[in-house]
Amino acid sequence: FLQAIIDAGLGVDGTWPIRTENPSRSIAQGTNALASSIVLVCRKRAADALTITRAEFIRLLRRELPEAIDDIRKAGVGPVDMQQSVIGPGMGIFSRHAKVLEDDDSAMTVKTALAIINRVWEEIRPG
Repeated sequence: FLQAIIDAGLGVDGTWPIRTENPSRSIAQGTNALASSIVLVCRKRAADALTITRAEFIRLLRRELPEAIDDIRKAGVGPVDMQQSVIGPGMGIFSRHAKVLEDDDSAMTVKTALAIINRVWEEIRPG
C-alpha cells in the first residue's frame, strides 16, 4: 500500500489516528489489540522534491519524530497504537523527497524506510 502511494507520486502529508475498534470486543479483551486505524492524508509530491541520502533521512527522523510523537500522544493515541502511528510521520519524511539514496546510490525501498523508522522509534521513544 505505501509503495503504491510513493509510486503514484504522492507523499504522506499527515496522519490521523481514528479510534475504530471497540475495546470490549471479545478479541480485544486481555490483549494488546490495536484500538485505532490510521488515516493517511496524501498530496502530490512537489515537482522540485529533493533527493537525500540515507544518513540525511535518519537525521531528519531523529529531529522531527519527537515532536510528531508528542502530537500523536496529545491526540489520545495509547501506547499500543503508538508504534503504528509513528509510521505516518516517518513516511511523511521519506515520501516528501524525490528519493532517498542508499550508500550504493540505489533508491531506498519503502520496506527499508519502515525498518529505519522503527529503529529510530526504538531509539527515541519515551520510557
